[in-house]
Amino acid sequence: MKIYKDEKGLIEITGDETVVVRTEGKDVSSVDISNVRITADNLADFYNVAAQRKDEESALKCVALKQKYLETFGTNVE
Repeated sequence: MKIYKDEKGLIEITGDETVVVRTEGKDVSSVDISNVRITADNLADFYNVAAQRKDEESALKCVALKQKYLETFGTNVE
């Protein structure tokens, strides 16, 4: 997973497709991450856990934190 700013200054997160695909069709908004600090380090940690475990719960937590990170610091341009 890579987190960077594009030429417009917007946050881009790429390389996490293998984790994101496990959450397709699932309700990510129901995942409670309210006790997690929104930082790039925490997002990277969540991604590493989800990539290693390959389970739905870890993937949902990772994607929920990714969405919160993008809401807080920028947005993907697709």
